[in-house]
Amino acid sequence: MTPIRVRYDADADAAYFCFADVIHPGEAVLTVPVGGVSIDGIVNLDVDAQGRLLGLEVLNARRLLRPEILPSE
Repeated sequence: MTPIRVRYDADADAAYFCFADVIHPGEAVLTVPVGGVSIDGIVNLDVDAQGRLLGLEVLNARRLLRPEILPSE
């Protein structure tokens, strides 16, 4: 089982949860915005050609995520 890795870019206030060991360039063939929910930020899902979830991006991460989830800067 691959552990979920979290990367955080403080300048962009963006967190990325990676569900794959490695995501190669071009492997994420589709980025699906999560809609229908009123939140103060953006959540996108990265999906591969087989429809498997590779990662999840959270923009405005400091507002949407608990502080203990974000890696230390």
